[in-house]
Amino acid sequence: MVVLVAVVALLGFARLNKPSLPPHVVKGDGEGYYAYLTAYLVDHDASFATLVRRHLKTPELVGLSGLSYRSDSGRYLDKYSPGEAVLGLPFFVVGHEVAVVRGERADGYSRSEEIAFGLGAIAWGIIGLLALRRLLLRRFGDGPTAAALVCVAFGTSLLHYLAFDSSYSHAFSFAAVSLTLLASVRWRERPASPRRAVELGLAAGLVLCIRPANVVALVPLVLLGVVDRPSLRARARHLRCHWRPGLLAAAASVPLVLANLLAWRFAAGHVLLFSYRQDERFSFLHPQWRVLYSFRPHGLLPYAPVLFLVAPGLVALWRRAREWFWPVALSLLLQTYLLASWGAWPLGDGFGQRGFVDVGAVLAVPLAALFATVWCSRWRWAVGGLAAAAVLTTMLGTLAYWQDRLPHDGASPRGYLAAVTGGDGNRP
Repeated sequence: MVVLVAVVALLGFARLNKPSLPPHVVKGDGEGYYAYLTAYLVDHDASFATLVRRHLKTPELVGLSGLSYRSDSGRYLDKYSPGEAVLGLPFFVVGHEVAVVRGERADGYSRSEEIAFGLGAIAWGIIGLLALRRLLLRRFGDGPTAAALVCVAFGTSLLHYLAFDSSYSHAFSFAAVSLTLLASVRWRERPASPRRAVELGLAAGLVLCIRPANVVALVPLVLLGVVDRPSLRARARHLRCHWRPGLLAAAASVPLVLANLLAWRFAAGHVLLFSYRQDERFSFLHPQWRVLYSFRPHGLLPYAPVLFLVAPGLVALWRRAREWFWPVALSLLLQTYLLASWGAWPLGDGFGQRGFVDVGAVLAVPLAALFATVWCSRWRWAVGGLAAAAVLTTMLGTLAYWQDRLPHDGASPRGYLAAVTGGDGNRP
């Protein structure tokens, strides 16, 4: 199943980046995440001033890239974190060397450099799916695991952020969260293992270094196995008894967390700050629950209807794998509340509510539990049919977006229906 996802993602990526067209990789939010590579490795200017002068040039492009000038330091602050650049570094280096060999202008934005970085997003997305598969197989079996992977890969926006908007952070965040969940289970099985502690620390550090707001995805790290008060006390004792490996895990995450803090310190003079604009701040007393059901701006469920199955999946999870229920339920609740409270909850252009792509691995757990519950019952055809129809709807919507038949900020219900049935969703 993971091989199928890789093939589809690569075919889509190749179709969108044909040699006859300019590269379709670094754009939008991706400009800000990618900027660390070009500024640090090509321009050798961590202030981003050379990058702005050479590539962005206009205030409008500077703003779209997430860079903001700090008059107190004379440098630019990148509101995005450097974790994606860390993961994309090997691919960028290969692309840079290919550009040099081919005689391209290897300034960080050559065709070879951008294509290599986009392929890196696909590679990390596949690594995330492989980690998720290993995680689900431990509890739910081959069939339910494959069904859950199909739902996450093709029934959400994940494929879009592998093939189309691959320079955005979501494929990288998905991989980091998947690896953290798997590392949490592995460390719980062998808490005295230094290797597993380091694996957990590195994975959790990547989650924070790519998008600090995804800290809510680390809830399973602490609460895995907690089902009631006695198990909560047992979990606390377990963590106290293995404080040395826990300290090692924390130490392993420090370089990645420091990378973010030092970038802020260099640009703005502060180790801790909110790097986004004023209109992108959180309003925790006034959450916008439209983040779940809105068509325009694009919310979650209209563009990923298969996630309606998460609710019955949580019931199945309570019955079948109770040790996962509270970690998953609380993580999803906090992620929803966090995104609903953000002043910029639509997150700009994109297909669907892309903030949930990052926690795709968490969403997959109740889906796998539901499929495992109905796998040998008379309900399997009904649940499977609903899931297949929902995944097909999302795939048709994704294709419509790629063909510019679906507005980039979402569509009305009528427009969305027109787009998924082959029409033009841009009409009112």
